[in-house]
Amino acid sequence: VHEINNTTEFRNVVKVTGVDIPTQMLDYLKNSSR
Repeated sequence: VHEINNTTEFRNVVKVTGVDIPTQMLDYLKNSSR
């Protein structure tokens, strides 16, 4: 769970988990808006 604000950073989460969360979020939004 991530706090929603204007400075959300995924640097450490991506590094530790190996999951590119920002890209996955954008892909989800792109695909769900059609």
